[in-house]
Amino acid sequence: MSRLDAPLSLRSAGPEDLSALLDMLRRFYAEDRIPLDEARVRRGLGGALLASACDWVRRHGAEVARLEVNRHNPRAKALYLRAGFRDDDRDILGIALAPVDA
Repeated sequence: MSRLDAPLSLRSAGPEDLSALLDMLRRFYAEDRIPLDEARVRRGLGGALLASACDWVRRHGAEVARLEVNRHNPRAKALYLRAGFRDDDRDILGIALAPVDA
């Protein structure tokens, strides 16, 4: 069976697919001799993915979307604020739990 005869399989792209997606975009732009501002694409990509995630949870009945961001990641926080999220001045605390022996 050739690649063209193989059944089509679709899945959502994840972070591990970013380099392959950017490579496809580079080749697509090069084919039509269109200049590619890769830095701009990388900046717009986060916003597009965030909007898509919000649309998905909205379609599945969510009324509120919450996310967390580490304090050492101001670029991510700025993206979320630009997208309309608000800083509720909450802290998220966590603890790693050791497994319980059976």
